[in-house]
Amino acid sequence: MGYTWQGNNFVLGSWTYVSLYPCGAANGTVADMAKFVCAFMPKENESSPLFKNKDTLKELLSTSYSVVDGLPGVAHGLMEAMNDKSILFHPGNTICYSSMIAFKPDERFAIIIASNQGSESQVVFGLTKELLFGKGVDVSADISTDYKDVTTAKTYLPARYQHGGYLKMLGYMSYLNLDKVDNKTITLKQLGHDLVFTKKMNGVYTRDNDKDAIYLSVADNKVEKFWLSGMEYVPAPKFRSENWLVVSVITLVLSGLYFIIANIVAAIQWIVFFVKKKKKKLVYIN
Repeated sequence: MGYTWQGNNFVLGSWTYVSLYPCGAANGTVADMAKFVCAFMPKENESSPLFKNKDTLKELLSTSYSVVDGLPGVAHGLMEAMNDKSILFHPGNTICYSSMIAFKPDERFAIIIASNQGSESQVVFGLTKELLFGKGVDVSADISTDYKDVTTAKTYLPARYQHGGYLKMLGYMSYLNLDKVDNKTITLKQLGHDLVFTKKMNGVYTRDNDKDAIYLSVADNKVEKFWLSGMEYVPAPKFRSENWLVVSVITLVLSGLYFIIANIVAAIQWIVFFVKKKKKKLVYIN
């Protein structure tokens, strides 16, 4: 069961089904997770229970995609840590549950965390960050950057968002504006809140004492996409600017309020009509 913290007590939380494909919302125990991770890190003289061919496992744990070649990206569904590409991880989170699997195959070291408390993501990610990601961003690689006079699509959305149905609004609410790009700083904005990244000597743009970094993919002097905190951002669809997103959210809220108020008014009118009808006397004429 999942719980949330209210006042000075834990109260039973609601069960949540994640409808965002391809999330599986799988249920399991820490022991199950440990067996799963161990299958990725067999001893040198042992074989993995999941893979007959060692080359298959090796391929699985290698980079399958990266916004910028040579930098941290994705290893066939596992995420590569920003401070060390050899550290792989994958989190899971709903309203009252969070989990984290993070491991370093070459050292056969893993961290498994599971929580059934609301607002627990800070514990799950914070503990993992201290134990494995505490070194900050890997700024050892020399990245050639020249962002003079580059153009941007202005508004970007996470690549991992639903493209159809009403749930796509959730993705729109996670937008970021790429406000400024030059050879000194990169500035992101969201409803007036600024995230400023400063360029290091080797070309990496970092913030918060090198604990976070942003990598741009530039082609023909245009920012096609960027990578931030383990998430890839792509240009928002046409006419999906910040102003459009804000107006859409306001319209959605007003529509919801109108629907609620209209039903309340209709219910009151029906009650009044019913009461009047009850009081009305019928007159019979012979």
